[in-house]
Amino acid sequence: MDTTYNTAFTLQHKIREALVRGYNVGLMNGDVEMDGAHQSGWRADEKRGKPQGSRPVQSDADPFALTEIMLTQTGKNAARKKAKNSGPINPEFGNRFPKDRRILFAIRKRSGVRGKGACATRVAIGLTETSPVVKAVLNDFVAMPESYLNTDSSPAYTELGKEFRMHRTVEHAKELSGPNGENNNQAEELNARFDRAEKGIYLNIEPKYMLDYAVETSFRSDTRRLPNGEQLKLAMCVALNVGESEFWKGFTHGHHRKIELLHPHPQPAHASGPMKGRHPISSANGRPPR
Repeated sequence: MDTTYNTAFTLQHKIREALVRGYNVGLMNGDVEMDGAHQSGWRADEKRGKPQGSRPVQSDADPFALTEIMLTQTGKNAARKKAKNSGPINPEFGNRFPKDRRILFAIRKRSGVRGKGACATRVAIGLTETSPVVKAVLNDFVAMPESYLNTDSSPAYTELGKEFRMHRTVEHAKELSGPNGENNNQAEELNARFDRAEKGIYLNIEPKYMLDYAVETSFRSDTRRLPNGEQLKLAMCVALNVGESEFWKGFTHGHHRKIELLHPHPQPAHASGPMKGRHPISSANGRPPR
Protein backbone atom coordinates (compact mmCIF):
# COMPACT_ATOMS: atom_id res chain seq x y z
CA MET A 1 0.00 0.00 0.00
CA ASP A 2 1.37 3.41 -0.99
CA THR A 3 1.73 6.11 1.65
CA THR A 4 0.84 9.69 0.75
CA TYR A 5 2.99 12.65 1.74
CA ASN A 6 0.26 13.93 4.08
CA THR A 7 0.18 10.58 5.90
CA ALA A 8 3.94 10.53 6.39
CA PHE A 9 3.97 14.20 7.39
CA THR A 10 1.34 13.85 10.12
CA LEU A 11 2.82 10.54 11.34
CA GLN A 12 6.25 12.04 11.99
CA HIS A 13 4.67 14.98 13.80
CA LYS A 14 2.58 12.62 15.92
CA ILE A 15 5.81 10.89 16.94
CA ARG A 16 7.35 14.26 17.83
CA GLU A 17 4.24 15.11 19.86
CA ALA A 18 4.53 11.79 21.67
CA LEU A 19 8.13 12.58 22.59
CA VAL A 20 7.01 15.97 23.95
CA ARG A 21 4.30 14.37 26.08
CA GLY A 22 6.05 11.12 27.03
CA TYR A 23 9.82 11.68 26.82
CA ASN A 24 10.43 15.33 27.71
CA VAL A 25 8.92 14.89 31.17
CA GLY A 26 10.03 14.14 34.73
CA LEU A 27 12.56 15.51 37.19
CA MET A 28 16.33 15.08 36.89
CA ASN A 29 18.87 15.40 39.69
CA GLY A 30 22.61 15.20 40.16
CA ASP A 31 25.07 17.29 38.14
CA VAL A 32 22.89 19.37 35.79
CA GLU A 33 23.81 21.89 33.10
CA MET A 34 21.52 24.55 31.65
CA ASP A 35 21.82 27.03 28.81
CA GLY A 36 19.50 29.28 26.83
CA ALA A 37 20.07 29.98 23.14
CA HIS A 38 18.40 32.37 20.69
CA GLN A 39 16.52 30.61 17.91
CA SER A 40 14.52 31.87 14.93
CA GLY A 41 14.00 35.60 14.72
CA TRP A 42 14.00 38.43 12.22
CA ARG A 43 12.35 37.51 8.88
CA ALA A 44 12.28 33.85 9.83
CA ASP A 45 8.71 33.52 8.52
CA GLU A 46 9.84 34.77 5.08
CA LYS A 47 12.66 32.23 4.89
CA ARG A 48 10.78 29.30 6.44
CA GLY A 49 10.86 26.24 4.19
CA LYS A 50 13.00 27.91 1.54
CA PRO A 51 16.65 26.91 0.91
CA GLN A 52 18.94 29.88 1.49
CA GLY A 53 21.38 31.21 -1.08
CA SER A 54 19.83 29.32 -3.98
CA ARG A 55 19.40 32.35 -6.25
CA PRO A 56 22.52 33.64 -8.01
CA VAL A 57 23.18 37.39 -7.85
CA GLN A 58 24.94 39.46 -10.51
CA SER A 59 28.55 39.91 -9.54
CA ASP A 60 28.45 43.67 -10.13
CA ALA A 61 25.24 44.21 -8.12
CA ASP A 62 24.87 44.87 -4.43
CA PRO A 63 22.71 42.00 -3.07
CA PHE A 64 21.50 44.10 -0.14
CA ALA A 65 20.40 46.92 -2.45
CA LEU A 66 18.58 44.44 -4.72
CA THR A 67 16.81 42.97 -1.70
CA GLU A 68 15.63 46.41 -0.55
CA ILE A 69 14.35 47.24 -4.05
CA MET A 70 12.48 43.95 -4.29
CA LEU A 71 10.88 44.35 -0.86
CA THR A 72 9.87 47.94 -1.58
CA GLN A 73 8.29 47.02 -4.91
CA THR A 74 6.34 44.11 -3.41
CA GLY A 75 5.14 46.15 -0.43
CA LYS A 76 6.96 43.90 2.09
CA ASN A 77 9.49 46.45 3.26
CA ALA A 78 7.15 48.27 5.64
CA ALA A 79 5.83 44.98 7.02
CA ARG A 80 9.36 43.71 7.53
CA LYS A 81 10.43 46.81 9.46
CA LYS A 82 7.28 46.64 11.59
CA ALA A 83 7.91 42.99 12.47
CA LYS A 84 11.62 43.45 13.12
CA ASN A 85 11.16 44.73 16.67
CA SER A 86 7.66 43.62 17.66
CA GLY A 87 8.54 40.86 20.13
CA PRO A 88 9.23 40.85 23.88
CA ILE A 89 11.83 43.15 25.45
CA ASN A 90 15.40 41.91 25.52
CA PRO A 91 16.30 41.88 29.26
CA GLU A 92 20.00 42.28 28.49
CA PHE A 93 19.96 45.37 26.27
CA GLY A 94 16.43 46.77 26.60
CA ASN A 95 15.55 46.57 22.89
CA ARG A 96 12.74 44.45 21.49
CA PHE A 97 13.24 41.00 20.00
CA PRO A 98 11.85 40.11 16.57
CA LYS A 99 8.36 38.64 16.78
CA ASP A 100 9.53 35.10 15.96
CA ARG A 101 12.49 35.09 18.35
CA ARG A 102 12.43 32.28 20.92
CA ILE A 103 14.86 31.08 23.60
CA LEU A 104 15.61 27.36 23.61
CA PHE A 105 16.54 26.10 27.08
CA ALA A 106 18.59 22.91 27.22
CA ILE A 107 18.82 21.12 30.58
CA ARG A 108 21.19 18.14 30.59
CA LYS A 109 22.31 15.70 33.27
CA ARG A 110 25.97 14.73 33.21
CA SER A 111 26.56 10.99 33.10
CA GLY A 112 29.52 11.21 35.49
CA VAL A 113 31.53 8.90 33.24
CA ARG A 114 34.44 10.47 31.40
CA GLY A 115 33.80 10.54 27.66
CA LYS A 116 30.11 9.62 27.93
CA GLY A 117 28.73 13.19 27.96
CA ALA A 118 25.13 13.76 29.00
CA CYS A 119 22.79 10.90 29.86
CA ALA A 120 19.44 12.71 29.99
CA THR A 121 18.04 15.88 28.44
CA ARG A 122 15.02 18.12 28.87
CA VAL A 123 14.22 21.11 26.67
CA ALA A 124 11.85 24.07 26.96
CA ILE A 125 10.97 27.16 24.94
CA GLY A 126 10.59 30.67 26.38
CA LEU A 127 10.26 34.20 25.07
CA THR A 128 13.13 35.58 27.16
CA GLU A 129 15.97 34.30 29.33
CA THR A 130 14.84 35.85 32.59
CA SER A 131 14.62 34.59 36.16
CA PRO A 132 10.83 33.85 36.14
CA VAL A 133 11.10 31.82 32.92
CA VAL A 134 14.20 29.96 34.13
CA LYS A 135 12.52 29.20 37.47
CA ALA A 136 9.45 27.75 35.72
CA VAL A 137 11.69 25.51 33.58
CA LEU A 138 13.78 24.30 36.52
CA ASN A 139 10.71 23.62 38.66
CA ASP A 140 9.36 21.32 35.93
CA PHE A 141 12.55 19.43 35.16
CA VAL A 142 15.09 19.54 38.02
CA ALA A 143 15.01 18.49 41.69
CA MET A 144 16.86 21.61 42.79
CA PRO A 145 17.74 21.01 46.47
CA GLU A 146 19.59 17.77 45.66
CA SER A 147 21.33 18.88 42.47
CA TYR A 148 24.32 20.87 41.25
CA LEU A 149 23.72 23.58 38.66
CA ASN A 150 26.20 24.52 35.93
CA THR A 151 25.46 27.60 33.80
CA ASP A 152 27.04 30.61 32.16
CA SER A 153 27.17 33.96 33.96
CA SER A 154 23.70 35.15 32.91
CA PRO A 155 21.96 37.02 35.78
CA ALA A 156 18.84 34.92 35.15
CA TYR A 157 20.46 32.08 37.14
CA THR A 158 22.02 34.06 40.00
CA GLU A 159 19.22 33.87 42.59
CA LEU A 160 17.96 30.44 41.53
CA GLY A 161 21.46 29.04 41.87
CA LYS A 162 21.20 29.54 45.64
CA GLU A 163 18.48 26.85 45.78
CA PHE A 164 20.94 24.18 44.54
CA ARG A 165 23.62 22.36 46.50
CA MET A 166 26.14 24.30 44.43
CA HIS A 167 26.00 26.69 41.49
CA ARG A 168 29.05 26.69 39.21
CA THR A 169 29.34 29.38 36.53
CA VAL A 170 31.62 30.16 33.61
CA GLU A 171 31.94 33.59 31.98
CA HIS A 172 31.96 32.83 28.28
CA ALA A 173 33.05 36.34 27.37
CA LYS A 174 36.42 35.45 28.89
CA GLU A 175 36.78 31.67 28.77
CA LEU A 176 35.22 28.42 27.61
CA SER A 177 35.96 26.68 30.89
CA GLY A 178 36.59 28.07 34.37
CA PRO A 179 39.81 27.60 36.35
CA ASN A 180 38.34 24.60 38.18
CA GLY A 181 36.71 23.11 35.10
CA GLU A 182 33.40 25.01 35.39
CA ASN A 183 31.45 24.67 32.13
CA ASN A 184 28.06 23.95 30.61
CA ASN A 185 29.40 22.37 27.42
CA GLN A 186 26.79 19.61 27.22
CA ALA A 187 23.92 22.12 27.22
CA GLU A 188 25.81 24.26 24.70
CA GLU A 189 26.26 21.19 22.50
CA LEU A 190 22.54 20.48 22.43
CA ASN A 191 21.76 24.07 21.47
CA ALA A 192 24.39 23.96 18.72
CA ARG A 193 22.93 20.68 17.45
CA PHE A 194 19.45 22.22 17.26
CA ASP A 195 20.77 25.40 15.64
CA ARG A 196 22.39 23.30 12.92
CA ALA A 197 19.19 21.31 12.41
CA GLU A 198 17.08 24.47 12.19
CA LYS A 199 19.30 26.10 9.57
CA GLY A 200 20.48 23.04 7.66
CA ILE A 201 17.59 20.54 7.77
CA TYR A 202 14.27 22.12 8.72
CA LEU A 203 14.96 25.61 7.31
CA ASN A 204 13.53 27.98 9.93
CA ILE A 205 11.05 26.26 12.19
CA GLU A 206 7.72 27.88 12.95
CA PRO A 207 7.83 28.98 16.63
CA LYS A 208 4.61 27.13 17.41
CA TYR A 209 6.31 23.81 16.62
CA MET A 210 9.80 24.62 17.87
CA LEU A 211 9.43 22.54 21.04
CA ASP A 212 8.46 19.47 18.97
CA TYR A 213 11.62 19.70 16.88
CA ALA A 214 13.77 20.50 19.93
CA VAL A 215 12.53 17.40 21.77
CA GLU A 216 13.27 15.29 18.70
CA THR A 217 16.80 16.73 18.69
CA SER A 218 17.27 15.95 22.39
CA PHE A 219 15.93 12.42 21.91
CA ARG A 220 18.35 11.79 19.05
CA SER A 221 21.20 13.15 21.16
CA ASP A 222 20.34 11.01 24.19
CA THR A 223 20.06 7.86 22.04
CA ARG A 224 23.00 8.69 19.77
CA ARG A 225 24.86 5.49 20.63
CA LEU A 226 21.91 3.21 19.76
CA PRO A 227 21.35 1.73 16.29
CA ASN A 228 18.66 3.45 14.21
CA GLY A 229 16.32 0.50 14.65
CA GLU A 230 16.58 0.67 18.43
CA GLN A 231 15.97 4.43 18.34
CA LEU A 232 12.80 3.87 16.32
CA LYS A 233 11.59 1.12 18.67
CA LEU A 234 12.07 3.40 21.68
CA ALA A 235 10.28 6.33 19.98
CA MET A 236 7.36 4.10 18.94
CA CYS A 237 7.15 2.66 22.46
CA VAL A 238 6.76 6.19 23.82
CA ALA A 239 4.23 7.07 21.10
CA LEU A 240 2.07 4.03 21.81
CA ASN A 241 1.92 4.81 25.53
CA VAL A 242 0.86 8.48 25.54
CA GLY A 243 -2.61 7.91 24.14
CA GLU A 244 -4.46 9.62 21.32
CA SER A 245 -2.83 12.59 19.59
CA GLU A 246 -4.01 15.92 20.96
CA PHE A 247 -2.50 18.20 18.31
CA TRP A 248 -2.28 16.29 15.03
CA LYS A 249 -5.47 14.26 14.85
CA GLY A 250 -7.44 15.64 11.90
CA PHE A 251 -4.69 18.09 10.88
CA THR A 252 -5.33 17.71 7.15
CA HIS A 253 -9.02 18.31 7.80
CA GLY A 254 -8.41 21.72 9.32
CA HIS A 255 -7.95 20.83 13.00
CA HIS A 256 -4.81 22.75 13.92
CA ARG A 257 -3.02 23.39 17.18
CA LYS A 258 -4.18 26.66 18.72
CA ILE A 259 -1.49 27.09 21.38
CA GLU A 260 2.28 27.44 21.54
CA LEU A 261 3.90 25.40 24.30
CA LEU A 262 5.98 27.98 26.15
CA HIS A 263 7.31 28.42 29.68
CA PRO A 264 6.06 29.63 32.09
CA HIS A 265 2.67 29.07 30.40
CA PRO A 266 1.34 28.37 26.87
CA GLN A 267 0.11 31.20 24.68
CA PRO A 268 -2.44 31.31 21.83
CA ALA A 269 -1.07 30.72 18.34
CA HIS A 270 -2.67 31.15 14.93
CA ALA A 271 -3.52 28.09 12.85
CA SER A 272 -1.11 26.96 10.15
CA GLY A 273 -1.21 24.39 7.38
CA PRO A 274 -4.04 23.65 4.92
CA MET A 275 -7.52 24.95 5.62
CA LYS A 276 -10.43 22.56 5.88
CA GLY A 277 -11.94 21.56 2.52
CA ARG A 278 -10.50 21.64 -0.99
CA HIS A 279 -8.72 24.58 -2.57
CA PRO A 280 -10.74 26.29 -5.34
CA ILE A 281 -7.72 25.99 -7.66
CA SER A 282 -7.42 22.33 -8.64
CA SER A 283 -3.64 22.46 -9.02
CA ALA A 284 -3.32 23.38 -5.35
CA ASN A 285 -5.21 20.32 -4.13
CA GLY A 286 -3.01 17.67 -2.58
CA ARG A 287 -0.21 20.07 -1.69
CA PRO A 288 1.61 19.04 1.47
CA PRO A 289 0.71 20.97 4.66
CA ARG A 290 3.16 23.67 5.76
